[in-house]
Amino acid sequence: MNKQNVPSAVTIDLIRVIAIVGVILLHAGNDLTSQLTSFHILRWWVVDIYQSIGRMGVPLFIMLSGVLLLAPSKRDEDLGFFFKKRFSRIGLPFIFWSIIYLLWVFYVE
Repeated sequence: MNKQNVPSAVTIDLIRVIAIVGVILLHAGNDLTSQLTSFHILRWWVVDIYQSIGRMGVPLFIMLSGVLLLAPSKRDEDLGFFFKKRFSRIGLPFIFWSIIYLLWVFYVE
């Protein structure tokens, strides 16, 4: 990969901001959908447009993760180091919150 194909920090941040706004629109549109008590066509169209625009947020986050994981600086990383680093940042919090959730379901509900 040559220097021209590497996205700049500004481009990555811009894509991240667009993805964040998209996810917010998607969730806001979802809340508006649940509030529709009777059929209002104008409100339905507004909610549908919000959700249509917002649906781009999740794929943008996935593609951005791929770009950042495949960056040239990460190519020389050992596979064991790659998984160890991700497990400590993602796996341990996942296990912790899963245990908390199971305890909550068992004792509170």
